[in-house]
Amino acid sequence: MIFTLTVLIRKLVRDLVIIVVVCSLAITFYVYYTNIHPTTVIDDRNPSHTTLEYENVSFTSTDNIALKGWFIPAKNKVPEKPSPTVIVLHGLGLSKSQSLDWSYFLANDYNLFLFDFRAHGASSGKNTTFGNKETKDVLGAIEYLKRRPDVDITRVAVYGFSMGASAGIMAAAITADIKVIIADSPYAHLSREVENLYSRYWIFQKPLAWLTGLWARFLIQTNPADVAPAESIKLTTAPVLLMAGEDDPGGVADGAREIYANAISEGAELWIVPGTHDTLFLSYRQEFKDRIAAFLKKHL
Repeated sequence: MIFTLTVLIRKLVRDLVIIVVVCSLAITFYVYYTNIHPTTVIDDRNPSHTTLEYENVSFTSTDNIALKGWFIPAKNKVPEKPSPTVIVLHGLGLSKSQSLDWSYFLANDYNLFLFDFRAHGASSGKNTTFGNKETKDVLGAIEYLKRRPDVDITRVAVYGFSMGASAGIMAAAITADIKVIIADSPYAHLSREVENLYSRYWIFQKPLAWLTGLWARFLIQTNPADVAPAESIKLTTAPVLLMAGEDDPGGVADGAREIYANAISEGAELWIVPGTHDTLFLSYRQEFKDRIAAFLKKHL
C-alpha cells in the first residue's frame, strides 16, 4: 500500500512538472511571438495632409532590410545650402504616419526624415526586435542622408518615441554622426520590459521572463539583457533631452531618470510630467513643442 502510494505521488509530481514546463513554454512563446509581430495601427496619412512637400524614399538598413520613408525638406531652407536634419523614429506597432503628429512643427527649420522600422508600415522585415536591430535601421537612414546634397550631415538629430527613442539612443552610441538625441518615453533596459509582461505572475515572473528571453536569443538573435539604452547613453556625447510620464506603467519615468543619470553629455535635460505614455504630446502640446524646438536650436 505504501509502495503504491509512493509511486502514485511520484507520478503526480512528474505529471505536474511536465504540465508546468509545457504551459510555461507555451505561454512564453505566445508572449514572445505576439510581441515580435505587433498589431500595427493602420494610418494612411502622408505629409500632404499637413501641406508639407515630401519625397518618397527607399533605402536599406545596414543589415539589408528594405525600408520605406519620407524626406520632408525644410520650408525655410537656404537655396544651395544643406540644412540640418531630424530623423523621426516611431514606437512599437506604429508607423511614420503617426510620427507626423508630433514632428511636423519642426519642418520650418529642419529637414525631416520619417521612416517605418522593419516589420512596420510599408517597410519589409518579418519581425521587430524592440529596438535592438532597429538601430541598424537608424544607421541605414544616416547612410542614406549622407548621399543627399541638401542634408548637412554634421547636423543630424534623432527624435524618437518609446521603442524609437530607445533605438535612437543606442544608435547614437554606435555612430558619432548623431549630434542630438530627443527621447520621449524610452525604456532603460529591455530585460525589465520583458519582466513587466509577467508582472501578474508573482513568483513566476522572472522565470517566465527568462524563458521569453531564451526564445528571443534563439529565434531573433536578441538577448534582452544586452539591450540597454541606460548603458548605451554612456557611450555618446550627444546632448539628450529625455521625457516621460510619471504614471507610465512599467517604470518608464524611472528608466528615463536612470538614462539621464548615466548621460555623459553636459547638455542632458530631463522632463517628467504627470500622466502616461502619450501624455507629453496630448496634454502638454505647446510646452512639448517649445522644449523640443529650444533644445534643437541650442544644440543643433
